[in-house]
This record gives sequence, structure tokens and C-alpha cells, in this order.
Amino acid sequence: IYSSDQGYTLGEHGMTEKHYAYEQVMRIPMIIRYPDMIQPGITPDGMALNIDVAPTVLDLCGVEPPDEMAGKSWRPLLEEAGAQVPGWREDFLFEYWDYRPILPSQLAVRSDRYKLITYQDFPEQELYDLELDPEENKNVIHQPEYAEITRDMRQRLQRLKGETGWSQ
Repeated sequence: IYSSDQGYTLGEHGMTEKHYAYEQVMRIPMIIRYPDMIQPGITPDGMALNIDVAPTVLDLCGVEPPDEMAGKSWRPLLEEAGAQVPGWREDFLFEYWDYRPILPSQLAVRSDRYKLITYQDFPEQELYDLELDPEENKNVIHQPEYAEITRDMRQRLQRLKGETGWSQ
């Protein structure tokens, strides 16, 4: 498994640093080589997170990951590259909490198409349609045609907070 740091935002959204819930920060490059299973050049469907690395390595070594370990093995994604894997995650929680507080603390939920960003220190929220706006330039949270999606993403956020035990 070869990965790197995602780096800093270098002016995207008029910002620097790497503590924001935008794609430039969330997406981390990663290459995996495992000739016994992975065909060269594939890009599996499904949201893979950095918390999945350890369970994946353990699984591929034939070791059952401990129950308390966060994350899921990528084995189903790797075995079924290009196919939807039933029961795979449909969203995930992003958290940045600044204890200083210099930067705004954030919670976000990202699905395959949408992202809702909330701030703990002020009421503004952002909703992006990543299919139509992959660079996240147009906040659609107040557009009436996104009202149902906004409700759904807020419900997902609450569910993920409960599932992860998030509290602040």
C-alpha cells in the first residue's frame, strides 16, 4: 500500500492549511499492489477511508481484525472491482475540531454525490452536489430543489454522530 499526505490547500476556496471538509483535503492518493487479488489498473467503487488500512492488511494476512478496531477491510472492493458491493458504506463523517480555537471546528457528511459541511461555532452550513460541482464552488444549501437532499444529509450526519459516538 503506497499513500501520501494530501498536502495543504494552496488557495483553493481562498484558504490554506488542511483542516477543511473540502475534497482537496478529504481525498488522499493511494496505490495498492497485491498480485494475488488485484488486477492492474483497476479503480474499485466504494468509499475507502484511511481507517480501513489496518483492517485490510490484517484481513489479507488472514488475521481477524479486533472488534474495537474502526474501519472495514477493502477485500470486498478489491475482489469485486468496478461493481457495487452490497452493504458497503454509503457515507462517512469528517471531523475537524480545533482545541485552540483558531480555525472553525467542522463536522461534515459525505455521500457518493453530496457533501454537507457544518460548523460548530456558527450556524452557516454548506451543501455541495459533487456530481454537478466537483470543485465545490456553488453552495446549494438554500436552493429549494435541494431541500430534501439537505434534510437527508442532516439525518445522515446525526446517524453518523450516533454510530461513531461523536460528542462535543
